[in-house]
Amino acid sequence: MWREALFRFERAVEHDPQNPSALNNLAVALEQMGQFQEARERYERALELKPDDLYIQQNYDLFREADDKRLALLHKVEYTAKMASIGRLAAGVAHEINNPLAAIGELAGLMEDLIDDDEMVEVTPENIRLRKAILDPHERKRAKNAAVVG
Repeated sequence: MWREALFRFERAVEHDPQNPSALNNLAVALEQMGQFQEARERYERALELKPDDLYIQQNYDLFREADDKRLALLHKVEYTAKMASIGRLAAGVAHEINNPLAAIGELAGLMEDLIDDDEMVEVTPENIRLRKAILDPHERKRAKNAAVVG
């Protein structure tokens, strides 16, 4: 129905581009078809031609109020989508930071298990590898349990 109205009002405006009523009707049809920017332009052109027409002014005011709300909601949706994207990015970064921290914590625990309280050892990657190679995970767990009990 609105497609047919749009077609007919476009023909009327082509026939008489200075007709404010035809422009107003075309704007209403464009609005109903979701072509909001074009509807706004036609309403504004109709008001330029006949600024004192209360019917055109009322249609334009109602359209502008609804379109402003639509645009505000669209901006909120875009903002929400951006925030969700930033949240996913932050979660990914936190995960990537946490992986090496977990490995560092694990190695620090291994070093704690292997070093006696009074033992002084230079901490180097080579020493860590050597101590890791000496104790397999089962022995490490036993050493840890013995330290807790003892």
